[in-house]
Amino acid sequence: MKNSLAAAAGLKAQHMFLSSCNDRAQHSEHSYDGNKPIVPARLPLVLDPSQLTRIDMLSSTIGSALYQDATVLIEEKRVQSNMKGKIKPHVEALGLLLSQPPTPSFQTFPCVRYTEERGGFQLVFQFPSSTEKARSLLSVLSRSNGPLADVGTRLGLAVQVCQTLLSSHIAGWLHRDLRFENILLVSPLSAQSTDRLGRPYPCGFSFARQALGEPSESFERYMDAYSLGCIPTEIAEWTPLRKIIKKLIDTSSSVDVKLSDLGLLSQSMHGRYITEGVASFRLGAAPMKMLVLCIPAGDEKPDLADFYSALEDMVDCDI
Repeated sequence: MKNSLAAAAGLKAQHMFLSSCNDRAQHSEHSYDGNKPIVPARLPLVLDPSQLTRIDMLSSTIGSALYQDATVLIEEKRVQSNMKGKIKPHVEALGLLLSQPPTPSFQTFPCVRYTEERGGFQLVFQFPSSTEKARSLLSVLSRSNGPLADVGTRLGLAVQVCQTLLSSHIAGWLHRDLRFENILLVSPLSAQSTDRLGRPYPCGFSFARQALGEPSESFERYMDAYSLGCIPTEIAEWTPLRKIIKKLIDTSSSVDVKLSDLGLLSQSMHGRYITEGVASFRLGAAPMKMLVLCIPAGDEKPDLADFYSALEDMVDCDI
Protein backbone atom coordinates (compact mmCIF):
# COMPACT_ATOMS: atom_id res chain seq x y z
CA MET A 1 0.00 0.00 0.00
CA LYS A 2 2.87 2.38 0.85
CA ASN A 3 4.41 1.87 -2.58
CA SER A 4 1.05 2.42 -4.24
CA LEU A 5 0.53 5.71 -2.37
CA ALA A 6 4.05 6.83 -3.25
CA ALA A 7 3.46 6.01 -6.91
CA ALA A 8 0.16 7.91 -6.85
CA ALA A 9 1.86 10.93 -5.27
CA GLY A 10 4.58 10.81 -7.90
CA LEU A 11 2.05 10.70 -10.71
CA LYS A 12 0.14 13.63 -9.19
CA ALA A 13 3.31 15.70 -8.88
CA GLN A 14 4.28 14.83 -12.44
CA HIS A 15 0.79 15.82 -13.61
CA MET A 16 1.11 19.22 -11.90
CA PHE A 17 4.44 19.86 -13.59
CA LEU A 18 3.48 18.60 -17.03
CA SER A 19 0.22 20.56 -17.01
CA SER A 20 2.30 23.72 -16.66
CA CYS A 21 3.41 23.19 -20.28
CA ASN A 22 0.15 24.78 -21.38
CA ASP A 23 0.77 27.84 -19.21
CA ARG A 24 4.39 28.42 -20.35
CA ALA A 25 5.62 28.97 -16.80
CA GLN A 26 7.85 32.02 -16.65
CA HIS A 27 9.02 31.91 -13.01
CA SER A 28 11.99 29.94 -11.65
CA GLU A 29 10.62 29.02 -8.24
CA HIS A 30 10.68 25.43 -7.00
CA SER A 31 7.56 23.65 -5.85
CA TYR A 32 7.63 20.72 -3.49
CA ASP A 33 5.98 17.33 -3.14
CA GLY A 34 6.84 16.26 0.40
CA ASN A 35 10.61 16.66 0.68
CA LYS A 36 11.31 16.32 -3.05
CA PRO A 37 11.66 19.52 -5.08
CA ILE A 38 10.08 19.54 -8.52
CA VAL A 39 12.39 21.15 -11.07
CA PRO A 40 10.74 24.26 -12.54
CA ALA A 41 9.55 24.16 -16.12
CA ARG A 42 12.35 25.33 -18.40
CA LEU A 43 12.25 25.35 -22.18
CA PRO A 44 15.16 23.48 -23.83
CA LEU A 45 17.48 25.86 -25.68
CA VAL A 46 17.63 26.14 -29.45
CA LEU A 47 20.73 24.47 -30.87
CA ASP A 48 22.60 25.26 -34.06
CA PRO A 49 22.18 22.11 -36.21
CA SER A 50 25.83 22.34 -37.31
CA GLN A 51 26.88 21.44 -33.76
CA LEU A 52 25.47 17.94 -34.24
CA THR A 53 27.99 15.68 -35.96
CA ARG A 54 28.35 11.98 -36.79
CA ILE A 55 24.60 11.54 -37.12
CA ASP A 56 23.58 7.89 -37.35
CA MET A 57 19.87 7.33 -38.01
CA LEU A 58 18.55 4.20 -36.30
CA SER A 59 15.15 4.53 -37.98
CA SER A 60 13.37 7.03 -40.21
CA THR A 61 13.01 9.56 -37.37
CA ILE A 62 15.30 8.42 -34.51
CA GLY A 63 19.09 8.44 -34.42
CA SER A 64 22.22 9.25 -32.47
CA ALA A 65 24.67 12.10 -32.90
CA LEU A 66 27.72 13.68 -31.30
CA TYR A 67 27.29 16.97 -29.43
CA GLN A 68 30.11 18.51 -27.37
CA ASP A 69 31.98 15.16 -27.37
CA ALA A 70 28.95 13.34 -25.94
CA THR A 71 26.53 11.00 -27.68
CA VAL A 72 22.96 12.31 -27.81
CA LEU A 73 19.69 10.91 -29.09
CA ILE A 74 17.82 12.86 -31.76
CA GLU A 75 14.21 12.64 -32.94
CA GLU A 76 13.20 14.33 -36.16
CA LYS A 77 9.91 16.09 -36.75
CA ARG A 78 9.68 16.82 -40.47
CA VAL A 79 7.20 19.52 -41.46
CA GLN A 80 6.45 21.61 -44.53
CA SER A 81 7.96 25.09 -44.46
CA ASN A 82 4.56 26.80 -44.44
CA MET A 83 3.57 24.81 -41.33
CA LYS A 84 6.66 25.51 -39.20
CA GLY A 85 5.17 28.52 -37.46
CA LYS A 86 2.15 26.48 -36.41
CA ILE A 87 4.19 23.45 -35.32
CA LYS A 88 6.93 25.29 -33.40
CA PRO A 89 4.85 25.94 -30.22
CA HIS A 90 3.99 22.23 -30.23
CA VAL A 91 7.68 21.29 -30.47
CA GLU A 92 8.55 23.69 -27.65
CA ALA A 93 5.79 22.29 -25.43
CA LEU A 94 6.89 18.74 -26.19
CA GLY A 95 10.51 19.64 -25.39
CA LEU A 96 9.33 21.16 -22.12
CA LEU A 97 7.33 18.04 -21.31
CA LEU A 98 10.36 15.83 -21.88
CA SER A 99 12.98 18.07 -20.25
CA GLN A 100 12.62 16.55 -16.79
CA PRO A 101 15.01 13.86 -15.52
CA PRO A 102 13.47 10.38 -15.67
CA THR A 103 11.44 9.19 -12.69
CA PRO A 104 10.04 5.72 -11.95
CA SER A 105 6.65 6.89 -13.23
CA PHE A 106 7.92 8.84 -16.27
CA GLN A 107 10.93 7.00 -17.68
CA THR A 108 12.13 8.98 -20.69
CA PHE A 109 15.39 10.50 -21.89
CA PRO A 110 15.56 14.17 -20.80
CA CYS A 111 15.31 16.64 -23.68
CA VAL A 112 18.17 19.15 -23.51
CA ARG A 113 18.00 21.05 -26.82
CA TYR A 114 16.08 21.30 -30.06
CA THR A 115 17.08 22.38 -33.55
CA GLU A 116 15.13 24.24 -36.20
CA GLU A 117 15.94 23.63 -39.83
CA ARG A 118 14.31 24.18 -43.18
CA GLY A 119 12.90 20.65 -43.22
CA GLY A 120 11.58 20.72 -39.67
CA PHE A 121 12.79 20.24 -36.10
CA GLN A 122 14.93 17.87 -34.09
CA LEU A 123 14.57 17.15 -30.40
CA VAL A 124 17.94 16.43 -28.76
CA PHE A 125 18.00 14.11 -25.76
CA GLN A 126 20.60 13.26 -23.15
CA PHE A 127 21.84 9.77 -23.92
CA PRO A 128 22.96 7.13 -21.40
CA SER A 129 26.48 7.49 -20.02
CA SER A 130 29.49 5.84 -21.64
CA THR A 131 29.22 3.03 -19.09
CA GLU A 132 25.79 2.05 -20.43
CA LYS A 133 24.47 0.73 -23.71
CA ALA A 134 21.13 1.21 -25.43
CA ARG A 135 19.33 -1.11 -27.83
CA SER A 136 15.80 -1.27 -29.11
CA LEU A 137 13.40 -3.77 -27.63
CA LEU A 138 12.65 -4.85 -31.20
CA SER A 139 16.29 -5.84 -31.78
CA VAL A 140 16.26 -7.93 -28.59
CA LEU A 141 13.10 -9.76 -29.61
CA SER A 142 14.36 -10.27 -33.16
CA ARG A 143 17.40 -12.27 -32.06
CA SER A 144 17.21 -15.89 -33.16
CA ASN A 145 19.40 -17.21 -30.36
CA GLY A 146 20.18 -16.56 -26.72
CA PRO A 147 18.31 -17.30 -23.49
CA LEU A 148 14.67 -16.28 -23.09
CA ALA A 149 13.65 -13.69 -20.51
CA ASP A 150 11.92 -15.06 -17.41
CA VAL A 151 8.35 -14.06 -16.55
CA GLY A 152 9.46 -11.55 -13.89
CA THR A 153 11.70 -9.71 -16.36
CA ARG A 154 8.98 -9.67 -19.02
CA LEU A 155 6.33 -8.45 -16.62
CA GLY A 156 8.69 -5.75 -15.32
CA LEU A 157 9.18 -4.42 -18.86
CA ALA A 158 5.44 -4.26 -19.45
CA VAL A 159 4.81 -2.50 -16.13
CA GLN A 160 7.44 0.19 -16.73
CA VAL A 161 6.13 0.98 -20.22
CA CYS A 162 2.60 1.23 -18.79
CA GLN A 163 3.83 3.64 -16.09
CA THR A 164 5.25 6.05 -18.64
CA LEU A 165 2.15 5.93 -20.85
CA LEU A 166 -0.13 6.49 -17.85
CA SER A 167 1.91 9.54 -16.75
CA SER A 168 1.83 10.92 -20.28
CA HIS A 169 -1.95 10.54 -20.54
CA ILE A 170 -2.51 12.02 -17.09
CA ALA A 171 -0.54 15.03 -18.31
CA GLY A 172 -2.81 15.30 -21.35
CA TRP A 173 -0.35 14.07 -23.98
CA LEU A 174 -0.94 11.22 -26.44
CA HIS A 175 2.11 9.29 -27.66
CA ARG A 176 0.58 8.16 -31.00
CA ASP A 177 3.59 6.02 -32.04
CA LEU A 178 3.99 3.42 -29.30
CA ARG A 179 5.78 0.35 -30.68
CA PHE A 180 8.83 -1.79 -29.99
CA GLU A 181 11.06 0.17 -32.38
CA ASN A 182 10.48 3.19 -30.11
CA ILE A 183 11.39 1.51 -26.81
CA LEU A 184 15.09 1.53 -25.96
CA LEU A 185 16.60 -0.68 -23.26
CA VAL A 186 19.45 0.88 -21.28
CA SER A 187 21.75 -1.42 -19.32
CA PRO A 188 25.36 -1.54 -18.03
CA LEU A 189 27.93 -2.53 -20.64
CA SER A 190 28.79 -5.57 -18.53
CA ALA A 191 25.23 -6.95 -18.70
CA GLN A 192 25.04 -10.05 -20.86
CA SER A 193 21.99 -12.11 -19.89
CA THR A 194 18.29 -11.44 -20.40
CA ASP A 195 17.75 -11.01 -16.66
CA ARG A 196 19.64 -7.74 -17.08
CA LEU A 197 17.85 -6.38 -20.11
CA GLY A 198 17.88 -2.91 -18.60
CA ARG A 199 15.45 -0.07 -18.08
CA PRO A 200 12.93 0.57 -20.89
CA TYR A 201 12.79 4.15 -22.18
CA PRO A 202 9.90 4.93 -24.55
CA CYS A 203 10.95 7.39 -27.25
CA GLY A 204 9.53 8.27 -30.67
CA PHE A 205 7.66 11.28 -29.30
CA SER A 206 7.87 13.26 -32.54
CA PHE A 207 4.22 12.44 -33.28
CA ALA A 208 3.00 13.05 -29.72
CA ARG A 209 0.48 15.82 -29.18
CA GLN A 210 -1.57 17.44 -26.49
CA ALA A 211 -5.15 16.23 -26.13
CA LEU A 212 -6.78 19.66 -26.15
CA GLY A 213 -10.55 19.80 -26.34
CA GLU A 214 -12.13 17.13 -28.50
CA PRO A 215 -9.35 14.96 -29.96
CA SER A 216 -9.38 14.11 -33.63
CA GLU A 217 -11.16 10.93 -34.62
CA SER A 218 -8.01 9.36 -36.06
CA PHE A 219 -5.90 9.72 -32.93
CA GLU A 220 -8.13 9.57 -29.91
CA ARG A 221 -6.81 8.23 -26.64
CA TYR A 222 -8.05 4.76 -27.42
CA MET A 223 -5.56 4.51 -30.31
CA ASP A 224 -2.76 4.51 -27.73
CA ALA A 225 -4.71 1.77 -25.96
CA TYR A 226 -4.64 -0.39 -29.08
CA SER A 227 -0.90 0.24 -29.48
CA LEU A 228 -0.26 -0.59 -25.84
CA GLY A 229 -2.11 -3.86 -26.29
CA CYS A 230 0.47 -4.98 -28.83
CA ILE A 231 3.39 -4.52 -26.43
CA PRO A 232 2.36 -7.00 -23.69
CA THR A 233 1.43 -9.40 -26.50
CA GLU A 234 4.95 -9.21 -27.94
CA ILE A 235 6.45 -9.45 -24.45
CA ALA A 236 4.30 -12.50 -23.64
CA GLU A 237 5.39 -14.29 -26.82
CA TRP A 238 8.89 -12.75 -26.72
CA THR A 239 8.71 -12.19 -30.45
CA PRO A 240 7.98 -9.16 -32.70
CA LEU A 241 4.37 -8.48 -33.63
CA ARG A 242 5.06 -9.00 -37.32
CA LYS A 243 5.94 -12.65 -36.65
CA ILE A 244 2.78 -13.10 -34.58
CA ILE A 245 0.69 -11.62 -37.40
CA LYS A 246 2.36 -13.84 -40.01
CA LYS A 247 0.97 -16.86 -38.18
CA LEU A 248 -2.54 -15.46 -38.54
CA ILE A 249 -2.63 -13.89 -42.01
CA ASP A 250 -0.53 -14.09 -45.19
CA THR A 251 1.64 -10.95 -45.33
CA SER A 252 3.94 -11.99 -48.19
CA SER A 253 4.68 -9.23 -50.68
CA SER A 254 3.17 -11.22 -53.56
CA VAL A 255 -0.23 -11.39 -51.90
CA ASP A 256 -2.51 -8.43 -51.20
CA VAL A 257 -3.81 -8.55 -47.65
CA LYS A 258 -7.59 -8.42 -47.68
CA LEU A 259 -9.40 -5.94 -45.46
CA SER A 260 -11.53 -8.81 -44.23
CA ASP A 261 -8.37 -10.58 -43.03
CA LEU A 262 -7.26 -7.47 -41.16
CA GLY A 263 -10.69 -7.25 -39.61
CA LEU A 264 -10.33 -10.80 -38.29
CA LEU A 265 -6.85 -10.15 -36.87
CA SER A 266 -8.09 -8.53 -33.65
CA GLN A 267 -10.66 -11.29 -33.24
CA SER A 268 -7.99 -13.98 -33.69
CA MET A 269 -5.64 -12.32 -31.19
CA HIS A 270 -8.50 -11.87 -28.72
CA GLY A 271 -9.29 -15.56 -29.04
CA ARG A 272 -5.73 -16.68 -28.35
CA TYR A 273 -4.65 -14.23 -25.66
CA ILE A 274 -7.95 -13.59 -23.87
CA THR A 275 -10.34 -16.49 -24.48
CA GLU A 276 -7.67 -19.19 -24.35
CA GLY A 277 -5.91 -17.39 -21.49
CA VAL A 278 -2.42 -17.24 -23.02
CA ALA A 279 -1.81 -13.69 -21.75
CA SER A 280 -2.78 -14.60 -18.19
CA PHE A 281 -0.65 -17.75 -18.35
CA ARG A 282 2.41 -15.88 -19.65
CA LEU A 283 2.19 -12.61 -17.68
CA GLY A 284 -0.52 -12.83 -14.99
CA ALA A 285 -3.96 -11.41 -14.22
CA ALA A 286 -3.18 -7.65 -14.43
CA PRO A 287 -1.95 -7.72 -18.06
CA MET A 288 -4.89 -9.95 -18.92
CA LYS A 289 -7.34 -7.34 -17.59
CA MET A 290 -5.70 -4.64 -19.70
CA LEU A 291 -5.51 -6.74 -22.86
CA VAL A 292 -9.24 -7.46 -22.68
CA LEU A 293 -9.69 -3.72 -23.36
CA CYS A 294 -6.74 -3.23 -25.73
CA ILE A 295 -7.55 -6.20 -27.98
CA PRO A 296 -11.34 -6.23 -28.37
CA ALA A 297 -13.17 -9.15 -29.96
CA GLY A 298 -15.09 -6.84 -32.29
CA ASP A 299 -15.08 -3.23 -33.45
CA GLU A 300 -16.07 -1.69 -30.13
CA LYS A 301 -13.81 0.96 -28.63
CA PRO A 302 -12.37 0.33 -25.16
CA ASP A 303 -14.04 2.20 -22.32
CA LEU A 304 -11.44 4.78 -21.27
CA ALA A 305 -12.37 4.68 -17.57
CA ASP A 306 -11.91 0.91 -17.56
CA PHE A 307 -8.68 1.25 -19.56
CA TYR A 308 -7.10 3.67 -17.07
CA SER A 309 -8.28 1.51 -14.17
CA ALA A 310 -6.56 -1.48 -15.78
CA LEU A 311 -3.43 0.62 -16.39
CA GLU A 312 -3.31 1.61 -12.71
CA ASP A 313 -3.69 -2.04 -11.69
CA MET A 314 -0.83 -2.87 -14.04
CA VAL A 315 1.39 -0.15 -12.54
CA ASP A 316 0.64 -1.43 -9.01
CA CYS A 317 1.43 -5.00 -10.03
CA ASP A 318 3.82 -6.84 -7.67
CA ILE A 319 6.82 -8.26 -9.53
